[in-house]
Amino acid sequence: MRYIKLPIPVKTYVRKYIEAKYPGQIKIGYGSTLGSYIYVCLEKQSSPWYKKKLNLLQKRYELLTDQIIVLLPSNEDTFYKTGFSIPISKSILINDFFEDKIIEEINFRCKTYTRVGFSRNQAIEDFCEEYNIIIDEDITHGALKKAEYRYRENLKKNKAQVSPHKTNV
Repeated sequence: MRYIKLPIPVKTYVRKYIEAKYPGQIKIGYGSTLGSYIYVCLEKQSSPWYKKKLNLLQKRYELLTDQIIVLLPSNEDTFYKTGFSIPISKSILINDFFEDKIIEEINFRCKTYTRVGFSRNQAIEDFCEEYNIIIDEDITHGALKKAEYRYRENLKKNKAQVSPHKTNV
């Protein structure tokens, strides 16, 4: 099967996380969540509306200093309809998707560590060590800690909204 190489810009710590999660070449297809997500992001060309909004996204896009290369199955039908490139706005969405996965994994690790008596800081440091993320070079410890805290607070808030209220009958 033939594949098409598709570069996707990401932040440095996101690239390191992805490289550790998917060692070697990243081959994706419709069968995976990542593959489906990337297929949805493909576009032929930018619309005139998109070009007007480009300045608003440029600062966020400039933070994506690294890139990953994914291999997509070469399917003429699919690419005739979708195109071969990922625009800036959707590149940011893909990076955000992976950042959310990172924070979700950090949160799980923090829960596990605190249950056995270790600190959240130790959990974050071990996560970074496992994925070869250099603290204060790739991302700051404070940024990861704050993101994990926000994620934890959102979980609490969502859990409180979902739980049924008891009523006396």
